[in-house]
Amino acid sequence: MKIKFPNNLEDARKLQKSLASKAIIKDTFTKISTICALDVAYEDTIGHVAGVVVDVDKNKVIEKKVYSGEIPVPYIPTFLFLREVPFFLKLLPKLSTSPDLFLIDGHGIAHPFFAGSATIFGVIVDKPAIGVAKKPLRGFKDIKSEKVDYSYISIKDKVVGIKYSVKETWKPIYISPGNRCSVDTSFEIIKKHLSTKRKIPLPLHLAHITAADAKNQ
Repeated sequence: MKIKFPNNLEDARKLQKSLASKAIIKDTFTKISTICALDVAYEDTIGHVAGVVVDVDKNKVIEKKVYSGEIPVPYIPTFLFLREVPFFLKLLPKLSTSPDLFLIDGHGIAHPFFAGSATIFGVIVDKPAIGVAKKPLRGFKDIKSEKVDYSYISIKDKVVGIKYSVKETWKPIYISPGNRCSVDTSFEIIKKHLSTKRKIPLPLHLAHITAADAKNQ
C-alpha cells in the first residue's frame, strides 16, 4: 500500500482512523520463522532507525540494517506514527530478508484511536506486526485476573492488549497487536523472547542497541 503522509493533523487523524479500520486483529499465519524488530534513536534533527532480523528457530540474528535521515515531524501525542513509520518504510528496502512478523517499539491497537505505529506500519505493509511499549497511553484500563500473571488492557471497553512485568519489581511493558495477529498470540510470541535479564524482548533490545550505536557514531 502506497501512503502519502499528510502535513496537517486533521488529515493525519483521518488517515489514522482509516488505517485502523483496515487492521486485522486475528492470526493470519501458521508459523513465524523470522522476526524483524524496529526501533529509532533520535539525535537533534536526525533519526536513526535500526532493523534487526532474528531467526526464531535458531535464535540468532541473521540481518541488521540502519537508515538515518531527517526527522519528518516533532513528537505529537497520539501522532507518533507520523514521526516513526516513514523511517520504518525507508529501512524496508534495505532488508534482504522478508520477515514473517515485525516487532515495533511502540503501541499497536492499544491506542486512543486504535492505531499506534505498529498498526499503521503493519497495515501499510500488509504484514503481521506487534507493538511493545514501555509506557501506557491515556484511556488504558486494566482487566485483572487471579488466574494469570498479567492484565488485559481495554480502551473504550475493547480489549486491546496485555500489561506484563517480567519481574514483579519492574515496571510493566504493554503488548498489543498491530495487524494480522490476535491479542493473546501477540503475548505468546513476545513472552518467548523475554527473560529476567532485560525488560523488553531480545529482538527489540538488539534493535535498540543497533539504533543507539548508529546515533553515537
